[in-house]
Amino acid sequence: MSSDPQLIRRADVLRITGLKKSTLYELMRLDIDPFPPNYPISERGRAWIKAEVIDWCERRRKAERKVTSIEKTVQLRLAERGPIVNRG
Repeated sequence: MSSDPQLIRRADVLRITGLKKSTLYELMRLDIDPFPPNYPISERGRAWIKAEVIDWCERRRKAERKVTSIEKTVQLRLAERGPIVNRG
């Protein structure tokens, strides 16, 4: 078994992550938990290491999900109504 990392091209990265191209490059510029860098594989071609992409996706999936302002409003309104009682 080879220990060489599996390289994937941008189309595969976009398919795996579900990101758009512009979002991918914006995420690569972040200071905190940026998207993994790409590496030159030819004069003009670049690729990502698949394991790094998968690891990044897993970290994002496991990160605490922030509640949007709409979700907060809905949660507050439901809390104001009190518990739902089944009267059937």
